[in-house]
Formats: sequence, structure tokens, C-alpha cells
Amino acid sequence: MNNDDNQQLKTRLTVFVTFTLSVCFLLSLTGCDSETESTSAPIDMAVADMEVIEDMRVTTIDDRCPDARAGVQILVLYPDRVEAFAQDDVGFRVSKSCTFIAQTEQGAEGATGMAISPEGRFFIVVPEGEEGGSIYIYSNNGEFERKVGPNINLKDASRIWAVDNGFAVWISRNGNLYHLNNDGEFDGSYTPPQQGSSRLRNITDMEYIGEDNDGNHRLLVLFSDQAPQLFAFPNSPIFDGMSAATAVATIETPVGKKLLVSGVVEGTTRGVGQYRHVTSGRMAPNYESTLVYETDNGYGDGKDIVSFEDGFFVLDTGGDGARSPSLNSFNTSGIPQEPNPLNVEGTPIELVRTLIFGGF
Repeated sequence: MNNDDNQQLKTRLTVFVTFTLSVCFLLSLTGCDSETESTSAPIDMAVADMEVIEDMRVTTIDDRCPDARAGVQILVLYPDRVEAFAQDDVGFRVSKSCTFIAQTEQGAEGATGMAISPEGRFFIVVPEGEEGGSIYIYSNNGEFERKVGPNINLKDASRIWAVDNGFAVWISRNGNLYHLNNDGEFDGSYTPPQQGSSRLRNITDMEYIGEDNDGNHRLLVLFSDQAPQLFAFPNSPIFDGMSAATAVATIETPVGKKLLVSGVVEGTTRGVGQYRHVTSGRMAPNYESTLVYETDNGYGDGKDIVSFEDGFFVLDTGGDGARSPSLNSFNTSGIPQEPNPLNVEGTPIELVRTLIFGGF
């Protein structure tokens, strides 16, 4: 570059700087806003701080269960969380292991039911007001995967159960049953096997028994105002021995799955009855015996029941508050073993015994 070129460049720069300073000086005198001023909204620090606080509320499974390892535990559902309880070496005493799922961290404030998929994932149903109900899905390690919904058809959803090829959700308000696929997505009405309608009143529990030798599905349904019924080909028989029922669990035996049912036995007395295994849909299995009576220590209100190799546990929600919620154990003969107060806040809804932390 020669001297003439240098002189021209200096002249242009001087003119540009002088012009820019003049514009800025005029703008300052008139109070006008520069067109080049940023138009982005100012940051609300209070909102930003709240977002940080909200993020801090979301825990990880390492936070909640630092000693997690693969094994079978009893899971108790509460409206805002799922607590895990581990059995001792003998099996009849339990103690809190950790908070397995904290669904309230995902906005699930009032869960009403929980079901487990065949691969071990957890599906929690949550009513969410006028918009309907949603399904919150968690891995076998207690990690949040996704939310499905809300769906208006699931408004006031009361319970959820794993059934053939997916899940059944029941709406107590109108008695409707709906079907979800294996991913928790709404799939229309659900009609139990050999049933002409998707509407059933006063359901308390369900147990999918599996298929018969011809591939027909079998579903046991419990009611608060009538005897249990096995919906199965060809007769869908009604059970003898109980006039109403609350919860059911199965016991694996060499001859098949026997049934433990909590409910009304022998007239108006409550307790736990045992039935023989289901063989077909032609006739109901025989009522074998009453294992527990409501006067026995540990039955309480018999809200739910779960079995294991040497006996079973009965969930007592505490009824009207006169008792502490507890998970009390009995041996296979129905003899009380260990009272197990849960010693955690809130009223339990239901329970399940299953393998968790399968990925650990």
C-alpha cells in the first residue's frame, strides 16, 4: 500500500468516527432509543432463582437409594411416592430400604394406582383434574422415563392393573374400564374375557391368571359388594366362600397358582381366605380354608395382600387412624409372625413384591 492509499484510509476513518460520535451525541440529547439497542426482555431473577430451586428438587436414584442393588423387595404406593421395604433373612420382618420412586417430583401429586409391565417397568396412574388422567412411567431402577397424557377418558382414574397385552384402568365414578397398550398409551375400552360390557361397578382388585390350554385369557375380578368372579371361557364362574373381597394375591404351588383373598369370609367376618388353583373357566376353584380372621393380630383393615415363599403380608392402612399403618406377616398356615409398622408419613394405597434395580 503506497502513501496515497494510506492517506485516503485515514481520511475515511476520521469521517466515520466523527459521524458516529455526532449521532450518539444527538441521541443522548433527544433521549431517543437507539435502533441497535437490545430488544430482549430483562431477566426476572426471581423466576430464574425459582427455576433453579425446582431443578434442585429432582433427585436421582443414587440420591434416594445409595445402597441400591438388584433384589426382590416390597413396594408400597403412596399418593406422592413409592417406598421400598426389604425383608430380613427369615422373611417375616421388613424395614424401609429407600424411596424407590418420588413421582411428586414429576408433578404427580395424587397417584391412585400402580402396575408393573412384563419387563419390570412401573406405570403409575394419576388423576389430573378436568384434563383427565395421566400415566407416569418409571424404569425398573426407579428412574422417570416419560409421562403419557393427560387423557380425558382417564378422568378420575382409580386403579390400574397389568392384563393381557397391556393394562386396564378403572374409573370408579362411572365403572368404565379402559385399555392401555404396553407403552401406557390409550387404546380404547377394555372388556374382560367373556364379558359383554366394559363397565363393572365396585371393583376392588384384579389378578390376571393367564391363558388356558386353548389360549383363552382368564381374569379374576374382586368386588366390594359381591363375590369374586373369574371371567374366563366358557362360564365365568362366581366364587363361593366370600361375599365381598378387597385384595388378591397368588401363591405358586406344584399344582398351579393358589389364591389368597382378603375380604368378607363366613358371613360378615373379614379375613383372608385361600382357594385352590384355577383349572378352567367352567367352575370356580374350591374354597380351602380361612387363614386369618379380623380378630387376629395384624389383619387390621386388610387393604392389600402380597405373598412370598414362606407366607404372606397383609397391609393395614390404619383404618380411621386408630392404628399405625403396617405391613404384618403371616406364615402359610395363617399364623401371625411379625408386626411391621411402616413408620413413614402418609396413608399407603397398595403394595407389590417384585424384583427392582434389575439394571444394577
